[in-house]
Amino acid sequence: APEDHELARGGVFHLYNHRNSQMSTTLKIQPHKILIVRLSSLGDIVHGIPLCQQLKKHYPHACISWLTREKYKELLQMNVCLDTIFTISDIGQNKRLKRIKEIWRIIYLIRRERFDVVIDLHCVLISAIIVLLSGAHIKLGIDKKNDIGLKMFTYYTLSKGNKLHRIHTYLSVLRILGIDDYEISFPLAIPTEIHRKIDHFLTSQNITYNDLVIAIHPGTSVEIKRWDEKNFAALASQLASEYKTKVIILFDAGEKHLAKTFKSMASSLNIICAPTFSLKELAALLHRCDVFIGNDSGPLHLASALGTSAVGLFGPSDASVSGPYGYGHKVVRASLPCRPCYNNFFITFTCKNGTAACMSN
Repeated sequence: APEDHELARGGVFHLYNHRNSQMSTTLKIQPHKILIVRLSSLGDIVHGIPLCQQLKKHYPHACISWLTREKYKELLQMNVCLDTIFTISDIGQNKRLKRIKEIWRIIYLIRRERFDVVIDLHCVLISAIIVLLSGAHIKLGIDKKNDIGLKMFTYYTLSKGNKLHRIHTYLSVLRILGIDDYEISFPLAIPTEIHRKIDHFLTSQNITYNDLVIAIHPGTSVEIKRWDEKNFAALASQLASEYKTKVIILFDAGEKHLAKTFKSMASSLNIICAPTFSLKELAALLHRCDVFIGNDSGPLHLASALGTSAVGLFGPSDASVSGPYGYGHKVVRASLPCRPCYNNFFITFTCKNGTAACMSN
């Protein structure tokens, strides 16, 4: 890993060698069409981007496609190594017939493309059904059971029991394809007009390139991973008053209830409550920030992928598996014997001790 942070901001963090690893099966192929399936969420899709980059590097003439949910399409549009993006619509749990129709629509589109290789990085029931019926000659997946406790593919990458970062777990599929060495990089290209829009926003908030800018994201999609918003508010106040930084508080569309804690203090100091940004706008903003602070969530991993120094607050999840990747990042966690426990949850994500001490501590 590079020792200079500016080099890390260039996007290439690590060279990994698998020559001494043992694989029972190696496929010597030259695929023409490859499909990656990772439907959600933001951080996991970010972690899959290095695999996409390496597939394009080793198979430059192959068409690389990705299947994801509609809400994450913008992120993948910035991935310069992708040729095609397929999206599946988000349909409510109570609309089963529409969900089934949507799944069959995607299966029809994928079968029509005649993919040589389909790689399931998600391995949930929906993704497994899509891959199983994709018509691809080779189906690859992570060595884990899906929602109904089944494994549905002939070939598997590394077991989830290995304490590897999720990026390396995804990249282990390269070994099955006979690729031993790889670089880890995040080839994300943010459109110029989006950079200009964010520059205009920062200028409107009296933020210049000379200011030290820190982004704080107090939210997360899973409640048990969340540090109390009052703690984030106290941190933002201290950073703004004692260290004279410009602090930007980030929220997504579903986190408006958290914004109330910060809006009362935003008029004073240097604290800005940002509007809800698109994924491209969020990427451009994070690229302009000097530091990002947040829970184990998608924006944390997007910030680290863009080379912005990130501080991740980790409770139930394992930072060695899903922490911010690369040089110049920090993880804050409490030393408790019961953590990490996030992989032991099933369906509902609640603290078995009833205290959530790993976050409150």
